[in-house]
Amino acid sequence: MFTKRIRLHFRKFDNPDLVNLDIAIIRLFCEIAFISDGDYTDSYSAILDTGAPVSVIPYHIWSVLEVNKIKDYAVRGVVPKRECSLPVTIGEVSCILLDQEQSTDKIKVKSYLAHSSEVPLIIGFKDLLDRFGLYLDYRKNLAYLEIE
Repeated sequence: MFTKRIRLHFRKFDNPDLVNLDIAIIRLFCEIAFISDGDYTDSYSAILDTGAPVSVIPYHIWSVLEVNKIKDYAVRGVVPKRECSLPVTIGEVSCILLDQEQSTDKIKVKSYLAHSSEVPLIIGFKDLLDRFGLYLDYRKNLAYLEIE
């Protein structure tokens, strides 16, 4: 059985409020391209978030794609207050995950399509992370998705 590995990369950001405590923000990123009109978009660097049940796509990205809109919804996070919710449309788009050497096959993904561009592009579990093995070792700066 042939196994592909899509390389991921870490980014470390200083938290200005916590620099004196040596607490940094560490994020894991993956490259993603979307498919529209049978063609690929440029690739985008997306946060790979193992705490996100569904991917989140900012408006400026999904608004130019072929989208199967399913339902309007409001995403709530750590703070469940209504004023802290993010209005989205649940929809389905097509994409690939890639690195400099290879890519996945085309994947149809149910996602939260944000009504704003002021949100990050996030890869969550539904239709993406639930399909692939995830390996990461921050100490060795090594992370990848394994695809069989």
